[in-house]
Parts: sequence; C-alpha cells; structure tokens
Amino acid sequence: MSFIPKLLSPHKSDQAWGVDYTKVAKAALAYQQENTISKSSDDQLKVALLLIDVQNTFCLPGQDLFVAGQSGCGAVEDNRRLAHCIYEHLPHITNIIATCDTHHPIAIFHPVFWLDQQDKYPVPFTMISLEDIQKQRYRVNPEILSDIGLSAQAAYDYVCHYAKALEQKGKFQLTIWPYHAIEGSVGHALVGNIQEAIFFHNVARSVTSPVVCKGDHPLTESYSALGSEVCPYEYFKQEKPQASFSLYETMLAYDRIVITGQAKSHCVAWTVADLLKKCQQDAPSRIGDIYLLEDTTSAVVIPDVIDFTDQADAAFAAFEEAGMVRIKSQDFARVYS
Repeated sequence: MSFIPKLLSPHKSDQAWGVDYTKVAKAALAYQQENTISKSSDDQLKVALLLIDVQNTFCLPGQDLFVAGQSGCGAVEDNRRLAHCIYEHLPHITNIIATCDTHHPIAIFHPVFWLDQQDKYPVPFTMISLEDIQKQRYRVNPEILSDIGLSAQAAYDYVCHYAKALEQKGKFQLTIWPYHAIEGSVGHALVGNIQEAIFFHNVARSVTSPVVCKGDHPLTESYSALGSEVCPYEYFKQEKPQASFSLYETMLAYDRIVITGQAKSHCVAWTVADLLKKCQQDAPSRIGDIYLLEDTTSAVVIPDVIDFTDQADAAFAAFEEAGMVRIKSQDFARVYS
C-alpha cells in the first residue's frame, strides 16, 4: 500500500509552519476508514520508528544549527524522504518515538558559559580540551556561577574532570555550539512536515507517540538519547532523578526498531552506540532487530571548518559489523516483510 495525502505539504520541509491538526485528523480518519487500517495495538509484528532530534533548529536552513550535510541541504532532503516513508509504510509502523534536544542558554556547550583570555565568549564550533582549561585559554564565566550553583574553584574542578572524562572515553572534545534547541522556542519544535506525519499516523492508527526530551542539564552534553556524555550527578554524588520513561526499555518492547534523525555524526550515532552497548550487555539477540535508516540522516558539516561525514560513515559501518541492519527508505519494507 502506498499513500501520500494530497492535503499535506512535503515541499514545506524547508520552512517552519504550524500543523492544521483539525484538517489532518479529518484526512487521517478518512484514510483509516477507506483502507480498513487497524489500530496499532493489534499489530502482530510491532515496529517502532525512533526519530532523533528532528527539530527545526537542526532541520531548517537559517535556523541555529542546520544540519546541511555535504549537499548543503541535507536535513531538508532527509525529511522529505522521511515523511514520504512514514505515509507509505504507515500501516506497518506501530508507533513513532521522537526525541527533542532541550537546552537552556547557560550550558557547558554554549558560548556564555566560557571566557577566553581576552574575556570574550568563544565562537561557535570552538573545541576546548583539558589542556586549554588547565592553561587558562578558556575559563568558566564568573557571571554564570550563581546560576549553576558552583564556586569558581568547584566549577574549575568540574570542567577539568569533564574534559578529561571526554578524552578518556574517546568522545568528541567539548564543543561550543551555537545557541540551539532552547526550550520553548520555535527551534525546539519538531519540524512541520514530520510533526504532521506523526500526527496523521497517531490518528489513523489510534496511538499516541511519546516525545522524549534530553539535554536539559547545564553541566553536560547529551548527544545520546540514552545518556549524557558525562554524568554530573555521579561527580557531585547527587541522587539522579528517577526517569518516568525508559527509552531503552520502551524500544526493546518492539519487535523491530528503526532509527534515524539528526545528526548522523552526533546524536544519532551516539544514541545507536549506547543502544548497541546496552544490547551487547543485556540483550545480544536483539541487535539484529535494529535497523538504521540511512538516507534520512546527515552528518554535521560546517564548510571550511569541519566535516564529520567520515566519522559518521565509520560509525554506521561499525554498527553494521556488530549486527545491526542498514537500510534506505526504499528498502523500508524489509523491516516488516
């Protein structure tokens, strides 16, 4: 079955816009009745589609951190294919889980957190090493100490620990990103054509898609949807808040898990890496049930600054070697056939 609703607007994948929920719900109910679409809870083979950070801030040209890829319009092209894929295979997708990068202005990866030797904020895409901190090339901005609740010495000790931990774990160096995914902003919202597709799916299949927020702790980066880069709760010996929703357990409740989103080199790759590690420890038989939808995700590429394409491709090759399945949108039927 192939179905792309005429009322919907895949061409608007390069714009921020609001979904006409009433109109979409009417179309979804008509589609459900005309095609005798069953509710998701009746699926014999349960398929979850995990969308990593498909938000305006990453997906729209001119937004804070557009994932352009090497083509220059990566996320826009990705989301056109992704929306088409959701509609085409809607009767076989049990649920769609979306994550949202969720940040505040004062965060360890935003410029205002730091000052350089000229008392200026570092420019976006600056990378800060442990040596940079120890030699005072960059220091924590004293103006934000009260907001994060640390003394100058405690902040210095923590950021040294943080940078060292990243290096020891083989993670990316601490990267200063443009302000992005600010909670409550237009950039924080799911991109319009994917939000519309999710809503259409929810109404047509009588299911609610969970949205998982990540990254709101100011003292750590959180590329992975399954955990932070460095856990501040462990460092400060604080009790970690009990999560009301376990993404890992939710995913493994499905027979097949399909993962895509933005960016391939960062939040997608680190989420998949964490999922692989957990499965290797707890559920090795499930690794082959994880599908990586690869033509709907792009790497971070900043022309004349940095290109993470090779790292992203290497990561996906390693995931495939470990037993996960790489597919493109035209191959999506392999997930449920």
